[in-house]
Amino acid sequence: MTVTTRESGARPALRVEIDRVSPSVAALQPEQWSRLVGDASDVMRQNRGYLLSYASAFSNEQLVASAWNGDELAGIGVAIVMVRPNGERLFTISFSGVFGTRLARSFWVTDEREREPVVAFLLRELVEYARARDFGRAVISYCPVGDTALARTAEELGFRGGTVLDDFAVRLDRPQTFDEFLARQERTERRAFRRDLRRASEAGARIVVEDIARPETLARAWPLVTALWDRKNAGFISTDETLFDAMQRYMLPEDLSLDACYLGDELVGVVLYHRAGTTVRLAYAGHRIDLEWKVYMALLASAVAREVERGSTFLHLGFTNDVQKKRLGATAYPHVHYVARLDHDI
Repeated sequence: MTVTTRESGARPALRVEIDRVSPSVAALQPEQWSRLVGDASDVMRQNRGYLLSYASAFSNEQLVASAWNGDELAGIGVAIVMVRPNGERLFTISFSGVFGTRLARSFWVTDEREREPVVAFLLRELVEYARARDFGRAVISYCPVGDTALARTAEELGFRGGTVLDDFAVRLDRPQTFDEFLARQERTERRAFRRDLRRASEAGARIVVEDIARPETLARAWPLVTALWDRKNAGFISTDETLFDAMQRYMLPEDLSLDACYLGDELVGVVLYHRAGTTVRLAYAGHRIDLEWKVYMALLASAVAREVERGSTFLHLGFTNDVQKKRLGATAYPHVHYVARLDHDI
């Protein structure tokens, strides 16, 4: 259901529609969505699956603002209402689950040449929508520091930069063998990497790779992932459907891969990832934290080593755990949250 439609005074004139995320929204139809640019086509298709999956698996209000030039889609902006531990509802302009993009992950356009005016239009409309709904604050989360166009628009709307945090990725200029990749590291890092690769076997555990994740493994993995989210106060409110179940509905089977770590018959850790060409996104992890050895590092090192050997050149590892990811050869890419009070006019 469209909750608002308004014309823009910009040239060319843009019309905005702000809808609750659902498969029936015009901007989310495959023929419209496929026109968005910024990443490889398979990554963009997976992103659509992300958006629909989160809307199905969580009851948090999730919105997509679409800018239209006549009947032509010009871009989208995505927002979700997060719930803080104290019960505060926070209007968050963010695309849940998507990370590692070179520009703000909240906005996508159909023409990179028009990105700045389209993003400015969508951001302004989302802020006005949040103000009309009496939200006290709005946050634009996980914005690359180098996205100067977004930073300029956010500042004009009264946003201020908050804590800088790093996204981590392994970027290679060409496919390499794992030995070539490891040779780039400092001696101490190489030694730590090899130690991480031995962790599971030395603990009597085994890592099983599922290039197409089996539904039964995903079902067993979900409690480990939610336990980690609970520790981090993620702010999502679950429905009767799990996120992994929803992903199986809205993504292709080959979009979901995982590494599972077993100690005997018990699943003690998992990493879920998406592959698109030579790009790999290690998207979700969960693991027992009461074991003497570090399950997460064993899984992460194994995944990085294997994907490099397979010829992957861009491995998104996501945020946090900076020490561990740097010693696996990842580079830090600074991001920032922008925050604005909404109890005053623009």
